[in-house]
Amino acid sequence: SSAIQVIRKNLSMNQISEDRVTLVQDDVISALRSIRDRDRTFEAIVLDPPKIAATPAQIQRATRGYTDINLLAF
Repeated sequence: SSAIQVIRKNLSMNQISEDRVTLVQDDVISALRSIRDRDRTFEAIVLDPPKIAATPAQIQRATRGYTDINLLAF
């Protein structure tokens, strides 16, 4: 994904080994649930969720989705 490419470029530019980070490209909800269920913790989590609302009629559903994603990340 382009987000992971940007992270890798920034790690390289800042001379930070990729061994110090965990990069995950997955379904955000299932990945966050798995992390939560395994009691894993991180110093920081960068979320790059997909576009959830394609139309104005989908905004309420999208708002719930983004809320769920952020609550799981916390």
